[in-house]
Amino acid sequence: MERVYILDASAFFSDLPINLLIGKKITVPWVEEELKDDKRRLKLQITSDLEIRKPNERFIQEVTEISKETGDIKFLSETDICILALALEIKRDNLDPIIITDDNYIQNLSAVLGIEYRKVARKGIEEIFHWDNVCKGCGRTYDITYDEICEVCGSMVRQKVRKGHKGV
Repeated sequence: MERVYILDASAFFSDLPINLLIGKKITVPWVEEELKDDKRRLKLQITSDLEIRKPNERFIQEVTEISKETGDIKFLSETDICILALALEIKRDNLDPIIITDDNYIQNLSAVLGIEYRKVARKGIEEIFHWDNVCKGCGRTYDITYDEICEVCGSMVRQKVRKGHKGV
């Protein structure tokens, strides 16, 4: 099976020798926008055989829905979702995608989707988490996208690991 490396912005922030990766290298157009300095942009531009590709909308929707179920949606940027969608699309094409990222939320959803990932510089995740928004005061649970104070008691609403969903 052909190995395909999906490169997140963290691949370009690191000292990872991208050109030495054996296999196809792909990223999404929005990664370049995340690279703020010339050194990182140059690394992207000189990466040999780098394909820049948009994922199919169907896979963007699928990843978005799954990230809502896990609670990762609140922490993922549009670029992150597109990286994951592209990896899922490649996996469904019977290829072997590996996401190169230090983003813990991308790693978490990759694990949920059954997509391999490799960390670059940071430690990475050790367990899969599913998140809920829970009031610190009364314990009421809110949709993960809720960003207000509790409607019942006025306390802060924060993210908490959903019971029974911690582990690999």
